[in-house]
Amino acid sequence: MARITLKNVNKIYPSRFGEVHAVKDFNLDVADGEFVALLGPSGCGKTSTLRMIVGLEQITSGDISFDGRRVNDLEPRERNVAMAFETYALYPNFTIAENLGFPLEVRGLDEPTRKKKIDRIAQIMRLEQILDQKPPSLSGGEQQRVSLGRALIRDPDVFILDEVMSHLDANLKFQMLLDLKVLHRELGRTMIYVTHDQMEALALADRVAVMDHALLQQAGTRNELYRTPANVFVADFIGEPPTNFFEMSIKTNGSALQLSNSDGSLTLSPPASHHTMLTERAAMNGMAKDVIAAIRPQHLSLANGIGSTSSTGSASGSADSASGSADSASSTGSNPTITAQVQINEYLGERSILTLKNGGQAFRALVPPDTATRKGETVALTYDPENLMLFDKDTKQLIA
Repeated sequence: MARITLKNVNKIYPSRFGEVHAVKDFNLDVADGEFVALLGPSGCGKTSTLRMIVGLEQITSGDISFDGRRVNDLEPRERNVAMAFETYALYPNFTIAENLGFPLEVRGLDEPTRKKKIDRIAQIMRLEQILDQKPPSLSGGEQQRVSLGRALIRDPDVFILDEVMSHLDANLKFQMLLDLKVLHRELGRTMIYVTHDQMEALALADRVAVMDHALLQQAGTRNELYRTPANVFVADFIGEPPTNFFEMSIKTNGSALQLSNSDGSLTLSPPASHHTMLTERAAMNGMAKDVIAAIRPQHLSLANGIGSTSSTGSASGSADSASGSADSASSTGSNPTITAQVQINEYLGERSILTLKNGGQAFRALVPPDTATRKGETVALTYDPENLMLFDKDTKQLIA
């Protein structure tokens, strides 16, 4: 196993249109035996980072170390890193046993030793029953397990997985998630997993490193990324359905402090613990008083006994009610409420997603699957102010 350290790593590709800075000042420490996911959209630099760790790409600047040993100038074979790709890259004319044993044959291991290792990997990857078959006769999930097994059989210090589930359907992907979790627990190897799918990353990894535009945005546990995202991008990228964002200004209403949108149709109540900070920002000049408020759809709940006003025959009146509504204390509790007009009720079996509109602001709420609403109805939703996240409007960084 190995501890991997990336310090101020940069990757610049030359092109006829100028230099492309694919990875910028990347810093990350992966503990020995840890499972870390590199997560981000296509083109963010995650695969370039992975290839530099393996040694398939030369580092433009910075250092990569394994257990404190600088590996910048080492060939891939000298780093003892195994890699599995989204394409299975199996030899179609070899049996599964021959595919698994090929890396060992290249290294010159004798046949009894190869067979022992093949049998062990086949047991771990649940391939014992198909060792005499060939790849074309296997399902996608079986081929992916063979690909993973062939990488693992080398007994690597570091195991790299690059979008290995991109070609699998939902059922196979679910099974592969379980397989990888068990595999990591049994082998205890340092693993780095590259994906654009946040659900894969959150389900598998001990920690997730989120990238965008060649920069590491935040590295943390699932709870850290979900509860305290470093910036607007992380808050938007982590979580399903996506986070709701509202551009707001800090307002005072007597002794109360509120956040209000530009036309005053929507107000939100920040938690009391943020009042001092927001008051100081409101006293500053320029745009410092403007913030981006965010709340996840999971943190909005339909208020009991409040609002569900049918819009039948009075859609315009219902719209006026929604756009003119203000945040207020719920009659059923101390949490504030928002009223909004239902646009879509998306039934997903175990839950429903409401798309709502308040004035010109659209947002979503996650509600029970049996929620019965119609387009144009006005509903009331409550939220806990402690679940409200606040970001600087200019820098997009978390401020509270």
